[in-house]
Amino acid sequence: MQNRSGYTFIDFIFYAIIIMVTLYLFWLTAYNTFTWWKGCSHPMAAVCLGNDFPPGSLILTLIGWIFTKIKLAADTARSLNMTAGLIGAVTSILLYQIIVRLSRLNKEINSFRLSKKVILSVGALGTSLFFAFSKTAWLNSIMFAPYLLTGTFTALIILAMLIWQQNAKTASAFKWIFIIMLLFGLDVSVHRTNLLLLPGFLIMVGICHPKTFVTIKAWINGAIGLVLGLSFHFITMLLATGKPVLNANDPSNWPRFYDYISLKQYGGSWLVNLFPRKAPFLDYQVNDYLSSFVDNMVGSLSMLGFLAPVLGIVGIYILFKSNRKLTLGLIALFLCSSLGSIFYFNVPLNFYWPMDRHYIPSFLIFTIFVGYGLVMLIYLLIKSFSKFRPVVLGAFILIALGLPSMQIIHNYNNLDSSEKYFAYDYGMNILNATELNGIVFVMGDNYWPPAYLNMIEKVRPDITIISTSLTNTAWYIKQVEETDLNLPISWTDEQIDNLNVPEWKDSTIVFRIDANHADFQLSSNYTLGDTVAIVVPPTVAKRFLLIQDQFIIELMKTNKWKRPIYFTNPPSWLQDYIRYDGMLAQLLPIKNPAMNIELIFDNVVNNYNYRGYNDYTINLNKFTKSAGENYYRPFLFLAMEFLKIGDIDRAKNLIEFLDSTIPIDRIDPSDNLIMMNNQIRDSW
Repeated sequence: MQNRSGYTFIDFIFYAIIIMVTLYLFWLTAYNTFTWWKGCSHPMAAVCLGNDFPPGSLILTLIGWIFTKIKLAADTARSLNMTAGLIGAVTSILLYQIIVRLSRLNKEINSFRLSKKVILSVGALGTSLFFAFSKTAWLNSIMFAPYLLTGTFTALIILAMLIWQQNAKTASAFKWIFIIMLLFGLDVSVHRTNLLLLPGFLIMVGICHPKTFVTIKAWINGAIGLVLGLSFHFITMLLATGKPVLNANDPSNWPRFYDYISLKQYGGSWLVNLFPRKAPFLDYQVNDYLSSFVDNMVGSLSMLGFLAPVLGIVGIYILFKSNRKLTLGLIALFLCSSLGSIFYFNVPLNFYWPMDRHYIPSFLIFTIFVGYGLVMLIYLLIKSFSKFRPVVLGAFILIALGLPSMQIIHNYNNLDSSEKYFAYDYGMNILNATELNGIVFVMGDNYWPPAYLNMIEKVRPDITIISTSLTNTAWYIKQVEETDLNLPISWTDEQIDNLNVPEWKDSTIVFRIDANHADFQLSSNYTLGDTVAIVVPPTVAKRFLLIQDQFIIELMKTNKWKRPIYFTNPPSWLQDYIRYDGMLAQLLPIKNPAMNIELIFDNVVNNYNYRGYNDYTINLNKFTKSAGENYYRPFLFLAMEFLKIGDIDRAKNLIEFLDSTIPIDRIDPSDNLIMMNNQIRDSW
C-alpha cells in the first residue's frame, strides 16, 4: 500500500505539471480562429453538430459540440482550438502512464524510496513532454482537427494492451480484450487510422499468450467490444436527420450511410488501394515517412536532437532483455503504424496535403521506447554507481528536461499561430467583395473559410457560398437549395437524383437577361440585349459535360442575371464573359468586358485584409503562400492597366503598397508572376 500511495502521489504531481506546461504553451500558440481545410471543416461540423466529409470524426465533433457550450474562449473557433490543447494534454498524460507502467514491471523499481521514484518519473515526464511539443503533435494541439485524437486513442489502446498482457492468465484478461476491441471499434468514429494497429495486437496476442486464440470467451468478448464500438458510428445517421448546414454525403439512410463509411466519394472499397503504388515506394513514400520521423523525433539536428532516436534504440534493447515477448509485440505495433501506414495510404506523388498527421501513432509508439530507455538508464545509474551518482544523475535529469526544451526551442516560432488570421481574412475578403445577394462559386478546399463565416458566424447571410466541386453530387445540390430557399434553380429532387455525366457536343445556349448596366457597374457604353448566347463545349475528355457545369447552366438560365454570380476559378467556357475584380471573377452578360480599374483598386487596397504577410516573425505554410500569390496577382494586373493609360505615379504607389503589404519573398511566386513583376518594375 505504501508503494502504491507513493506512486499515486508522484503521478498526480506529474499529471498536474503536464497539464500546466502543455496547456500554457498550446493555448499561447493556438490559432485564434479557424484555419485552412480540416482546421475549418471540423469546427464547422462541431458547431452545427453535423457530418464532416468521410471518414469524418464523429467523436471529435461531439467533443467539440460540448465545448461550444462550455466556451473556453469568447470566439467559438478559438474555444475549439483550445479544446485541441486539452486533447494534447490528455494524450501526454496517457503517454506518461504507459512509460511508467512499463518501467514498473521491474520489481526492484517498485521498492525504491520516494526520492528515487521521483527521479525515475522525471524521465517519463520529460519524454511525454518531448512528444507533446514535437512538430506534428504540437501543430494538431493548437487547431481543432482529429489527428491528435487519433494519438489519444493510440495511447488508450496500448495502455489497455499492457494491462491485458500483465493479466493475460487471470480472469480479468477477457475484460481487457473487450476494452481493447471496443477502442478499436470506437476509433472508426475518430479517424480509423488506428485500425492499422489491429494486426499488431493479434501478433502480440500470438506472442504473449497464444492460448487466447482458442478461448471462446476471448472471442466473444472481443466480438462484442468491436461491434459495440463500431455501432457508435450509427450516430452519424442521427445527426444527418437534423439537416445540419454541414451534412457531407447526407448519410441519413442505410444506403447513404454505407456509402459514407465505405468512402464511396473517394472510390469506395474502404479506400483499400495498395496496388499499383501511386508514387515510387522507397524514393517517395518511405522517404515521406522518414522525413516526418526526423522532423518529430530529431527536430533540431544538434547532438541533443539525436538523443531521442538513440534512447529509443536503447529502450528497445533493454526491454527486449527483460521481456522479449512484450518487446516483440510493441515492435509489431510500431511496424503496423509506420510501415503499415506507408502501404495503406499509398501517398500520390506531390500530394498537396502533408501526411505526417497519419504517422502520429507510430511517433507515439517510438516515444514509448524513448521514454523507457531514458527511465531505465537512470535506474541502472542509481543501481550501479554510487560514488559519481549525483553528477551522472544530474546529467540524465538535464537530458530528460532538455528533450522537451529542445522541441520547444526548435518548434515554437515555426508553430506559433496566435497571430495567424490568414484563412479568416481570406474568407472575409471574399465576402466583403461580393455584392448584395451574390452567389459565389469557390473551388476546392478554399471553400471552407468563406463557408464557415457565412453559415456559422452568419457574416453576410445575403450571400450564398457554393463549392464548385461538390455540385457534382446530388446531396450537396439539395443541401444548397435547403440553405438558400431563393436559389435560382428549377430542378426537382427527382431531376437532381437522376443527374449524370452525359455525352455532349459543342452547344450554343441562350440565356435571358433581366438586369441593367448599374447591376454590374458597367458604363452606359455597353448595350445589354434581352439575351446572350454562349457556346458550351464538353468539359471532360472532349466528350462529356460535368454535373457542375450543368448546375451552372441551370443557375444561369433561372437567374437571368438578377443575382450577381462570382467565381474564384471560373469554368473555361465562361472566360469570355468574366470580369476579374480582384480575388473574384464576376459573370457578366456581355462578351469580353473591360476591366473595372476603380473596382479592383477599391477591393485590393480597401476591402481586402492581408494581416501577417509583412510580419517576418510569422511562419507561413504553403497554403497561406498560395493564397498570398492569389492576392499578389490582381495588384500586378492593375499596375499594368495604370501603365497602359500612362498613370505611372499611381502604378508606382500601388506597387509600393504591395511591397509593404505582401513582400514577394513571403510567397512562392510562379515563374509567370515573377516575369510580370519584373516587367512592371522595369517600365520605370
